[in-house]
Amino acid sequence: MSQHAKDPIWGTPAVCPVSEDESELRRARLYDSPRCGGPYGVHETALLQYFPLQEDIKLLLTSWLIEQRRKGVNCPIITPEVVEGMKHRKPMSVNDRADAVLAHIYSEVDGRSGKFIDYGGDPQIDQFLIIERSSEDKRKYNELLAYSESIYYDELIELKEYLKRNNWIKTLDVGSALLCFSLTPEGCIRAERINRILSN
Repeated sequence: MSQHAKDPIWGTPAVCPVSEDESELRRARLYDSPRCGGPYGVHETALLQYFPLQEDIKLLLTSWLIEQRRKGVNCPIITPEVVEGMKHRKPMSVNDRADAVLAHIYSEVDGRSGKFIDYGGDPQIDQFLIIERSSEDKRKYNELLAYSESIYYDELIELKEYLKRNNWIKTLDVGSALLCFSLTPEGCIRAERINRILSN
């Protein structure tokens, strides 16, 4: 069983497990947040000493959480040492961010080219135009921000254009579906290569 909560890193919707048995042992509060790419915990000491976080640290921590899950850690824990380590971590390059988006889309479409996945549009524009996105659309949008090490919608549009120029994705640029992607065969091949590298 779980309850709704606010993600302490980004302030976006998250879910907290009601059972505290495991988290008590680790003295961590557990969250499952699309904006952070999945489940994670924050050690109480880290919460007290470092939160709220600066935006650059939020991005780096989100990428670190995703990296830990790829390494097989289902629920990585943010400790004071982890937060300190972010001071020495470098942000992802544009190419690495584009590769991360490709790998994420690949996992969402089960490795098939031609299958479109809609990540929604700019939440501020949606609000202005009174477009109500489903909770699933919002989850996908937040996951895309997480995997691409992005904060803003405009960054996602730039990455989309970069991926299109390289013929790795096709898009449906109609109406409010500005972040609707499909992998090209070339994009699938590149994503397979990226996933092999990431899994080693």
